[in-house]
Amino acid sequence: MSDSVTINGIEYIPKTPAPAGTRRVIVADNGFIYGGNVEQAEHMGMAGIIVRDAIGIRKWTTDATWSGVVNGPHPGVTLDRLGVDLFIPAHAVRGLHIVSDDWAAL
Repeated sequence: MSDSVTINGIEYIPKTPAPAGTRRVIVADNGFIYGGNVEQAEHMGMAGIIVRDAIGIRKWTTDATWSGVVNGPHPGVTLDRLGVDLFIPAHAVRGLHIVSDDWAAL
């Protein structure tokens, strides 16, 4: 699988490679945002993801912006280690953002 995309005959490639690993920031239903090590899973016949060593993003200030969340640590972002693994059904996942494996090393 190629990391490039072709639009109108022009091939675009990433300037920097995506971080390796399974660490993600997940945007779920109702605006809940979590981080952790993600893997595809099925629970009670429902497809989704499991977030291992889940971290909840409780709040971030306007000066932190989304970049402050995913590129952290940022002093305006409040993280809480949840101490559990979360199952999030696929229909409740609104976005996955790849982050480096050292993201949110609390």
